Amino acid sequence: MDIVDELVDIRVLLDQRLGAEFEWMPYADMRILECIPIEFLSNRNIWHVNVPLIVFVIVEMHETD
Repeated sequence: MDIVDELVDIRVLLDQRLGAEFEWMPYADMRILECIPIEFLSNRNIWHVNVPLIVFVIVEMHETD
């Protein structure tokens, strides 16, 4: 099974999950919070995004001639 097939399988499994089956929680470790700039913590809505997942394992760089 190659990486593309594995990713398809993972996506199907994730799509079958209900929202209640995920445990979303903020950073609980204060050492992590200390590394985050205060402007990011003041507006927590900036953390809510819906973006495609890019897997850099299958991205190839090619030199032009």
